[in-house]
Amino acid sequence: MRTLFLLGFGFCFLVGFSSCSTDWKDKHDEAFVQNCLDNIEEGVEYDPNLYCNCMLNQVKAARPNVTEVQEIVNADLEKMAKACLEADQ
Repeated sequence: MRTLFLLGFGFCFLVGFSSCSTDWKDKHDEAFVQNCLDNIEEGVEYDPNLYCNCMLNQVKAARPNVTEVQEIVNADLEKMAKACLEADQ
């Protein structure tokens, strides 16, 4: 069974950026991916790098304004995660 890493990290990584520009910057992308990688369990059946970058792209498409990431609901995150896992097969 695959372990899904959803966006519990979304709130954490944005704390430091909430007062900055609303556009996604390289520092936001890097923080998002690093936080994602840091929270994936060892031994998962998917490529963590591909998954985290896919999630980044999904989140950025859903919320072009970086400060709105916190508004993504869990059901949407689960759909994004499922799409990323299926893309990695």
